[in-house]
Amino acid sequence: MNIGSDFVTHDHVEIGNDVMISSSVSFIGNDHSFDELGMTIQDQKLLPRALVRLEGDNLIGFGTIILGNVTIGQGTIVGAGSLVTRDLPPNTVCVGRPARPIRNRAEK
Repeated sequence: MNIGSDFVTHDHVEIGNDVMISSSVSFIGNDHSFDELGMTIQDQKLLPRALVRLEGDNLIGFGTIILGNVTIGQGTIVGAGSLVTRDLPPNTVCVGRPARPIRNRAEK
């Protein structure tokens, strides 16, 4: 596993084998509840910590932000500057805000 500088996590993390995380990557999980309109967000309870799961053989590009409870499938690459808001399937290249698969790694 390789992790670049300025990596930040506020989540529980499970990292498989052979994962590379570039610099300036953040795993940001659940924060405060905000459903009680008669109460300030600051006064509402903290939500349980999220889980980010990297199944292995992943590359997470520079400046990527991963939100909440997500799994990034085995062999998946996440392009620089992406915002991951949901699970990403195995062996795909995913980019964007929000991150979406753009191709399977097996395609030439």
